[in-house]
Amino acid sequence: MSEIVIAGAGSVSPAGTGSEELLRSLEDKRSYIGRITKFSCLSEDFFGGEITDHFSEEYIKDKRFRRIADISKYAVTSASLALRDASLDPKEFAPERI
Repeated sequence: MSEIVIAGAGSVSPAGTGSEELLRSLEDKRSYIGRITKFSCLSEDFFGGEITDHFSEEYIKDKRFRRIADISKYAVTSASLALRDASLDPKEFAPERI
């Protein structure tokens, strides 16, 4: 695997899902750091960037993937957005090449 091409970008972050939302949040100079709520922490004063408004159903159509871990949902969504951004149809390529 000597040739790698990045043709599109997909973003899933505390600032939002998609490149447009990420750019908008950067322009607004808003911080998305806050108290962690998705899991228990050693201290109540534990802060970080937490993805709270991700809607995986919009990006992951196959219902078999409803119960995968959140991090996997973020990765699949990001890849889906990157393919859309690059105007690529994954069906046009060999699965082992993507």
